[in-house]
Amino acid sequence: MATTSSTKITNDNTTKTGGTAPIEETPNTLRGAVGEIIGNERVDQLIDRAQPVLNRAQDVANQVQDVASDYLGDASEYLRRNPLQSVLIGFGIGCLVGALLVPKR
Repeated sequence: MATTSSTKITNDNTTKTGGTAPIEETPNTLRGAVGEIIGNERVDQLIDRAQPVLNRAQDVANQVQDVASDYLGDASEYLRRNPLQSVLIGFGIGCLVGALLVPKR
């Protein structure tokens, strides 16, 4: 199980760090600490406003992952069908990059 350093916010707005807490408990610990400062009702309002943005970000991340996976599959298939062309293309790209990175005399 992953752990993270725990931070406690004190009444004088300073922080104390020490020990470790399971990473799964970190959101609840953070929610409780922020709730003590600005109030639990305000925290609930902020969470309600942030949730649609988080959901949309997760949807976009999943779509990007799907597209990247499709491209990776296409590239792998091309490499299997055309190994010699793939090696020559890689060699050509390597030469081009090498020529661009070599300082001119």
